[in-house]
This record gives sequence, C-alpha cells and structure tokens, in this order.
Amino acid sequence: MMRKWLYFLVGLVILGAGYGLYQHEFGSQLYYTEITTKGERIVQKADDGSEVVDYRYKLAAYNKAGVKQVLEFTGNKERPLKRHAYLELKVRGKDRVLSWQAVTKVPEKAAQQLN
Repeated sequence: MMRKWLYFLVGLVILGAGYGLYQHEFGSQLYYTEITTKGERIVQKADDGSEVVDYRYKLAAYNKAGVKQVLEFTGNKERPLKRHAYLELKVRGKDRVLSWQAVTKVPEKAAQQLN
C-alpha cells in the first residue's frame, strides 16, 4: 500500500514539473524591444555581504501583431545592455518577463513600431 502512494507522489511531481516546463515554454508570449537607454543601475547586497550590480529597464515592447506593452525587466548583468540591440522578451501574463535574448530579426509589424 505504501508503495502505491510513493508511486502516486512521484507521478504527481513529474506531472507538476512537466506542466511547469510547458507553461514556461508555451504559456508565454513573445514581445520585441530595442534598448534605447542605459538602464537604471541597481546595487544590492548578497547574503555573503558582497555587492551585486544589475540594470533595470522599462521599455515599450511589441508583439508580432504590433500591439504595444510597456515592460520592466532586468539585464542580469553587471554592465548595461548594448544600446540599439533588439531583444526578444518571453512574457507571461500581463507584464511578467520570464527571459530575454538578443535577436537580429524582428517580426515586421513589431519592427515598424520600433522604428
């Protein structure tokens, strides 16, 4: 009987992890933006007392249909992101940026809005 419960719990954990991965990859929308500012420098203290530097950006972004949304995200780097670089932002919900990556091509309607 205990073994059945163990298999059941392991199955639930696997299903939950799979669902989370699915939501991360397919439950989000892609938006595109151009880095036009140097970002806001943020300095925080880590648990070990060292300083962690990051940059926060608040920029207009457009989906492939050209619909605008103002998004806030961090660069997760100790230096500002390169100006005039295009980014693809993976967004869940209304304004939660999950990740970003630099791109060279932007969908046509989004590119029209960015220029």
